[in-house]
Amino acid sequence: MEEVSRKINDEHWGANAVLSTKLEIFTYAQCYGFLSHKDCLSCYSETRTRLPKCLPSNSACIYLDGCFFRYDTYNFFKESLNEKHDYVKCSLPTNVSKDVYMGKEFQEKVFKVIENVTDLAVLNKGFALSGERGLEAVYAMAQCWMTDCLALLHVSLLFYCLVSLISSRYFIDPSTSVTR
Repeated sequence: MEEVSRKINDEHWGANAVLSTKLEIFTYAQCYGFLSHKDCLSCYSETRTRLPKCLPSNSACIYLDGCFFRYDTYNFFKESLNEKHDYVKCSLPTNVSKDVYMGKEFQEKVFKVIENVTDLAVLNKGFALSGERGLEAVYAMAQCWMTDCLALLHVSLLFYCLVSLISSRYFIDPSTSVTR
């Protein structure tokens, strides 16, 4: 854990494996690219305070608005998808889906923003923000896991979420439900 903490402090992400014990433990933590150094450390600290709630489980994922933490008993570092831990979080449709013209225009914006944020993330060390303003605005964030950046996990999940529900809210909305 100390090694991951040191790496979070230095690079905003860290991975470590403890292989010298009977039960191997792999840990990974990362802050999202929009966080300042201070906010990253604060978010990581919060994951550490929530960690005891997961014990004695052999694995856990803690997702917060600005960072995440994961541990498991196998090497998951190169996983881009994991059915056990991946989920889609979408907001409820708004009035935009009731108007055919606005719904089509909004869907076109969604596709454009997702394409832009994906392209930008690949060029920008795995992190990007993109948006389209207007009557119904669309915003997106892409964040690669630093162990397997080309996977663009968040882009894939958010793309599914936005296209499926055609919502104009910010798609990371804590008041909405989670679908697995």
